[in-house]
Amino acid sequence: YRIVRKLNKELSLGDELLANMDLHQAELFSKALEKRLTDLTARDRMDVGVAFLEMEMPTIAAQQFEKALGLCEAGEGTDEIKRGVVALLAQAWIEAERYIDAILCLEKILGDAEVKLEDKIHYVYLMGLAYERQGRMDAARFWYEKAAQIDPTYRDLSDRLRRG
Repeated sequence: YRIVRKLNKELSLGDELLANMDLHQAELFSKALEKRLTDLTARDRMDVGVAFLEMEMPTIAAQQFEKALGLCEAGEGTDEIKRGVVALLAQAWIEAERYIDAILCLEKILGDAEVKLEDKIHYVYLMGLAYERQGRMDAARFWYEKAAQIDPTYRDLSDRLRRG
């Protein structure tokens, strides 16, 4: 939690975060952080979310990605940023073991006819990953095979298909 303490100091979020962070402390941190970040752009929110993902705090990361997504949907971010935020939000939900949330997030973009099939490969891959982590290997395999149809060399698809 050295990084959390540093963030706390730099953002002046209050001494209550200096103790070991439990669920209540994380909630306090999240609320204090939100007060400090109200004026950030969608891109800035995305960057803050990435920092929390890297600190292995996926739930707080997801909160930032949801705010960024809301800004994008309100017209404050580009389509490219929005697509990036959706992928990161799904990744955060997967890491937080909230697989249903990840799947629901991904379904929206996978159903978007304006996004080209080749641009959907990462979302298709993440859908497979969400199902795999959920223990639903049949559904995971379906999505991994779909991703392999788009690009059979994408990431570790061949390994995942071999194992599954």
